[in-house]
Amino acid sequence: MARLCLNMIVKNEAAIIERCLAATAPHVDCYAILDTGSSDDTVARIRAHFDRLGIRGVVGEGTFRHFEQARNDALDLALQSGLDFDYLLLCDADMELQVARRDFRDHLDGAVHSIIQRSADGFEYPNVRLLRRDVPARYRGVTHEYLDVGDRPRPLLDGIAFLDHASGANRAGKYERDIALLSEALRGEPGNARHVFYLANSYYDLGDFTNAITWYARREAMGGWAEEVFYSSYRTGLCLQRLGRDDEAAARLLDTWQRFPERAEPLHALALQYQRTGQHRLVHLVAEAGRAIAVPREALFVETDVYTWRLKDLDAVALYWLGRRSAAAALNHELLQLVPAGERARIAQNLAWCEGRIATAGAPAMPMAGGAATRPWDKYDGIKQWGWYVDQFDAWREHLATDAPVRVLEIGAFDGVSANMMLDAIFTHPQSQVVAIDPYLPDPTTPEVDASTRDTFLRNARIGGHEDRIKLLLGESFDLLPQMPRASFDVVYVDGSHFARHVLEDAVLALRLLKPGGIIGFDDYLWTSPTDPGEPGASPKAAIDAFERVHADRIELVFGTRQRFYRLKPDASPA
Repeated sequence: MARLCLNMIVKNEAAIIERCLAATAPHVDCYAILDTGSSDDTVARIRAHFDRLGIRGVVGEGTFRHFEQARNDALDLALQSGLDFDYLLLCDADMELQVARRDFRDHLDGAVHSIIQRSADGFEYPNVRLLRRDVPARYRGVTHEYLDVGDRPRPLLDGIAFLDHASGANRAGKYERDIALLSEALRGEPGNARHVFYLANSYYDLGDFTNAITWYARREAMGGWAEEVFYSSYRTGLCLQRLGRDDEAAARLLDTWQRFPERAEPLHALALQYQRTGQHRLVHLVAEAGRAIAVPREALFVETDVYTWRLKDLDAVALYWLGRRSAAAALNHELLQLVPAGERARIAQNLAWCEGRIATAGAPAMPMAGGAATRPWDKYDGIKQWGWYVDQFDAWREHLATDAPVRVLEIGAFDGVSANMMLDAIFTHPQSQVVAIDPYLPDPTTPEVDASTRDTFLRNARIGGHEDRIKLLLGESFDLLPQMPRASFDVVYVDGSHFARHVLEDAVLALRLLKPGGIIGFDDYLWTSPTDPGEPGASPKAAIDAFERVHADRIELVFGTRQRFYRLKPDASPA
């Protein structure tokens, strides 16, 4: 059995490091980790974790100028440590090793091995993550670095993968930082195609689609590695869609598929575009062609869910609207076994429509396919599965929408889709504003929130064109709310921590900020913590009920089931 040494760089990863170590420790014999300046207890947690398991290793102290330098310093640390190992297992703190084939170490025989790396948003690609000790190798690239192992084969190891949570401490401000690093690197090395490619990606991720198109065009013109050329062309099509240039987008996506017929992602993007405009026959034509394409095994940034279920989902909806209900029902039966848990209720309802089990009178329209760009919020980035705009949109439009200028306080900013949708569809006056508060710290009830979510918030403000009307305050509500002037908001929306004591604290502090006649609303009235379902303190309901009882003479219910909204009576003082 090959002996493995865990090798990585860390800085201020205390919040997530033990998840990584718990997943890797059963498969390693030692560790060599370079800390590049942590001010938290990351190093202590690493040592304590491995000491408990009796695993030897070293944590070195280093600096960070850029990723090439830091990762090469980490390699040197391992090779000079005197530790006994055959291969380095190359990892990041926000990654989680997933092992289905527990004897994988018995099958290591190459100079290097690639491991599938999956991201939470559906991308996957092979990446060199196992390096034999005697193989000379160095990292190249100031960011989006890669391990240069020459022309050696990189066999893909089956039964093992890395899940990249993309939640490390270095994620905050990542895209702006990468743009600066790559721009500087290109000044000294203008012909570096990889730098050009990742600069384009950074502009795309930042929401600057015009600059992204410019740099993708430059990368495509440089030729070379087909995977980056494909992705540059595909992403150009997506940029054109985001900019509302649909005819150009369709032409680009079709051309990309013509040149790279083994990739289905361009067809998926095109099918979404056709669905948005109700061209169901074209959706079916494109989705059916995409469904015939197998998942590429060793390709760059494969969107696996496109191949496994998303194209099938689009086709099922198109077939329904084309009157081919039996074919649509058959696809939905298959989809129930394929889609993630969060999609099953929608697929079940689609199936009920196909089988005629829903009466049309008064029933909601059949849901569109998952991820379809037909809804107003689909232009934004983020999770977008449970925001008020998904299931409470009509209630907000009926009870809250106004043409007058409105100042809104949102406690719990998350990915910014909510704030943007308020200005897009509810508070549409050009002088309306949203002030959003969020600490962007890990929380048991929202594990998907981290420092990188702030980047998504800022990117969505740019996508929505609301940068000058959305203000983000970084911090805890109990620190920020007391500093705000009384009676300064028309609407307060409480959607922060869902523990009862926090909801009640937010309600008390926020009520004084509300103008007479203003509205205060609470999200997830009926939510219960998945970890403490029977504990009243782990649900907003107890706090909202108490707030309603205490202030019964000063507030009146506007609407509420899943959410509760109250109006402060015009003759009531805000505190």
